[in-house]
Amino acid sequence: MSATFVMKGVDGEIAPYGAMRTVMSDHIYLPEEHASIYTSPCISALVSTPFDVLIAITACRQPLTLQVGSNIEHGSALAVAARARRMHAQGVRMVILQLGPFNPAYRLFRRLQTVLKIDREKFAHLDEHLEAAYCGRLSFDESQTLCRGVLDQITQLLPAVQPLDARVQETMRLLFDNPRLPLEQLAAHCGLSYDRMSHLFIDELGISIRSFQVWVKLRRALKGVRHGRSLVELAQIAGFSDAAHLSRVYKQVFGAPPSYFYYSGNVKLIASYAGEIPGTPRPSETAA
Repeated sequence: MSATFVMKGVDGEIAPYGAMRTVMSDHIYLPEEHASIYTSPCISALVSTPFDVLIAITACRQPLTLQVGSNIEHGSALAVAARARRMHAQGVRMVILQLGPFNPAYRLFRRLQTVLKIDREKFAHLDEHLEAAYCGRLSFDESQTLCRGVLDQITQLLPAVQPLDARVQETMRLLFDNPRLPLEQLAAHCGLSYDRMSHLFIDELGISIRSFQVWVKLRRALKGVRHGRSLVELAQIAGFSDAAHLSRVYKQVFGAPPSYFYYSGNVKLIASYAGEIPGTPRPSETAA
């Protein structure tokens, strides 16, 4: 079964995000360091190289569509591991929880090869929080409650995992501190070949060591956004060859370039553990 999930803008180009921003703005919450909540009435995008776990729930209980390979699922609560995917959701009150590799729940998804369809009723007790998140009214404390409430249900659905391999844990720590470290050198530091270390990462996390390195670079770039850095500066800080390289990788990972999320006023930051992000307006700065 094949499908093409795209939306055309007025100029005929594909508009993966923001096609319904006159109805409701996109919002972002950062309830903790390794989890984010993104809300939107419309996303129709291909993400070819994701590093995040995605859990999508509609506050209105209308279905959205997620595709991983040939597996296509329609539902009001769907989840997917760090796999290439297409998402199509138009005119729904969508709330997306995204988890990074350091989040304890991330590894629960490492064996998941297809889209996980979840009974929407499992999140019924969070309906008020989901609606408030979509409307941009959730406080920071409430965003944490929503994040933890969703993850509480997920941990009951997926098998528990063994503690993270100490060699992977050490390599993650070293790369987090310095993503420019040679991967072969890191593997040797742990007494492994590069190939063995990469396979170990996939087994433990669901992504390769090289993918993890790119994720760390992107995360470092995003931290630079909080200090008002330009894309050229961010690329230099994070270890990308230039701004175009950073934008290209970012689009592969998130479905749109960083300029859409951080420099255009399209997305409103509502609450964050790290404070405000320059270029991401607060709700009072623009109309919904």
